Amino acid sequence: METYDVIVAGAGFGGLTCASLLASQGYRVILCEASGELGGSAGGFQREGYQFAAGATVGMGFEPGGYFNRLYGTLGLESPNLHSLERIMQIAMPEQTVDYWRNRKRWHAECERQFPGEARQIADFYDEVEAAGELLRYMTERRPFFPPAGLREWASLVPHLNPRMLRWAPLLTQTVGDRLRKYGLSEHSPFGTFLNGQLMDSVQTTASRCPALLGLIALTVFHQGAFAIQGGLPAVAEALAETFTAAGGEIRYRTPIRSIERQSEGWQAVTKRGEQLTAKQLVLNTSMHSLGDLLGEHVPSRLHKLVEAERQRAAWSAFTLYIGLQPDSDMCKLFGPSDAETWTPFRQVIGASGLPLSEGNQFLVSWLDAGPGSPGPTLTLSTHTVPEPWWDRTGYEQRKLAYQDKMLALLYERYPAVREHCSVVLPGTPVTFHRYLGRRQGRVGGYIPQGARSLFDAFNSRLGPDGLWMVGDTVFPGAGTLGASLSGWMAAERIAGKRFGYYSR
Repeated sequence: METYDVIVAGAGFGGLTCASLLASQGYRVILCEASGELGGSAGGFQREGYQFAAGATVGMGFEPGGYFNRLYGTLGLESPNLHSLERIMQIAMPEQTVDYWRNRKRWHAECERQFPGEARQIADFYDEVEAAGELLRYMTERRPFFPPAGLREWASLVPHLNPRMLRWAPLLTQTVGDRLRKYGLSEHSPFGTFLNGQLMDSVQTTASRCPALLGLIALTVFHQGAFAIQGGLPAVAEALAETFTAAGGEIRYRTPIRSIERQSEGWQAVTKRGEQLTAKQLVLNTSMHSLGDLLGEHVPSRLHKLVEAERQRAAWSAFTLYIGLQPDSDMCKLFGPSDAETWTPFRQVIGASGLPLSEGNQFLVSWLDAGPGSPGPTLTLSTHTVPEPWWDRTGYEQRKLAYQDKMLALLYERYPAVREHCSVVLPGTPVTFHRYLGRRQGRVGGYIPQGARSLFDAFNSRLGPDGLWMVGDTVFPGAGTLGASLSGWMAAERIAGKRFGYYSR
């Protein structure tokens, strides 16, 4: 039996962040990862010689004062090789192709061109989005523990409140759809379709169900800074792992945690090989979906209600296509005219109007140039899908082929030049995410918000019994690499009983 200060289960962005920060403070930390790769749903893998990104994800938070900029500074890491994107992404919609610009004036000019009848209202709406940058800075700097569970945690929020933050309180009972109606905008217009595409990729739902505060923060993230990272997000995961091991941390790959049990002086985690690891603190970066399975018959009474509540919550999975391109493939040629100023590796494709933005009718496309050693660049296509039908094995292969054909047809329709450059096409389903990432039923991306007050239905990182924590996309602040990493930072600070880094006063 081996004893540590902290056991971290899962090397996704939440687990890597928590482990790295604690190791930098002198804690003896072991990080157990079920697969042979880092980064979880935002990591990478190799197949047929190609380097793929597991998920299609925009790089954000590396601008001065941004979340990852602060994390890198706190850990003493050099910034990765970045390309700041003036054009965040291009959205190929049914009737038009929209360039989503970071710069406010350029974006408003694009709205004048694309949505002339609503351009003034859209500008007013984005004034509110821009103002939400204050909320983002608050989250990044002060890292509030939310939602509060008990008087002590409510009291911990009081010192962070100020009149400027309290002005956002009315939005706690509204959705993004409510805010659109305030400005005379409709979810069913072309602009509404565009906006719902952005919300689906960032917060897993559309405007009518998205809590206003959550949606506004997600939208303002794009305009704070979007980046292409050399090597993609897997390079960020590698950097966090390197600083973790340099500080004395231990990583064990292909070591899934199969069960956990509360003990008198901490927690015991048992690996697939039967190894018994003990620590006063146990951090799970495995997802809330798996909590009941890990606890088995040993569910502490304080967790029964939590486990039952989790089973009632809806969550997406993803269907992904991994495309290996020919060595001479050039993004500018495949996706249309571009130059150094307007180049972006991200595209979003939206199919038929009036249909849900999921199940292959909407997907994000991410380009990765892996550099020397790879046969060529790669594309990752990702769409939301309901996980349950994928576990009907009788129709599994037909369903997989149908989704692949649907997404490729849409991709080739909007960007015909891609077709002749494809060398390898590999599908990934919820079954794939379950098998390789240990995500129960392949659920990824956290929970689906169900309305204005669903922000208060989120789980926070403290699971109840002393020393048990959850980080990642199924706890506050939710989906995306930035949110998952931020949950890891919050947990690390509460384990250590002190703040790391800096914030403005």
